[in-house]
Amino acid sequence: RIRPEVLESGSLNNVQAFLLLGNYLQKRDRPNTGYNYIGIALRMALGLALHLELPQSAGVKPFDTHRRRVLFWILYCFDCWFNITTGRPTLIPDNFVDIRIPYNVDESAFDSLSTSVGEVSYPTTSSTVIALARLTKIANRVFAQFMCVNPCSDIDHQTSIMEHMIQNWHTSLPSYFFETDVPAWFLGPRQVILWKESNLIILLLLSSQRHPVSYTHLRAHETDSYL
Repeated sequence: RIRPEVLESGSLNNVQAFLLLGNYLQKRDRPNTGYNYIGIALRMALGLALHLELPQSAGVKPFDTHRRRVLFWILYCFDCWFNITTGRPTLIPDNFVDIRIPYNVDESAFDSLSTSVGEVSYPTTSSTVIALARLTKIANRVFAQFMCVNPCSDIDHQTSIMEHMIQNWHTSLPSYFFETDVPAWFLGPRQVILWKESNLIILLLLSSQRHPVSYTHLRAHETDSYL
């Protein structure tokens, strides 16, 4: 049972707890309740200013800054894809988001006392968060442009822009997203990212059902990349 006092003073632990509970309820086929809990996590995160990049003068340790970034972008991704699935408006406008996407940090080599954190070139728990956060920013834009009540007027031009954004995202992925010699634990999360890319392509194709535009080049790209 959740007491009102829990909502009166937010914390990072509470944000994570409500987010996990919302995701669990969604998977238990209780989407509306899950949506409400994710909304609580989101509002609590905004109250804690997780959407803003903290200045160095704030005195926050580098590793703690990294964890704040990871938590916010995970929440951002959950909100966006949940809304795409259910057709509900996003609650996090991009023009209010200032926090940076996290670096590819091997968290096992650092802790809250570390004075600096460095990027690595191999898969880490941050790798998929980074890739998904960048893809989700595109997905948010696609959703806002094409699936809203009053979509943009220049559909064909905007679709071409979105397609190029997805292609650029795909080509910018690190090589370990396509190599076979990767840790076994990375195979599942990596595939989820590529599935999300396919879902976004499908979202663009669905918009073509609503608007009379040419999607020949988009369909060809999808066939070459995913079949």
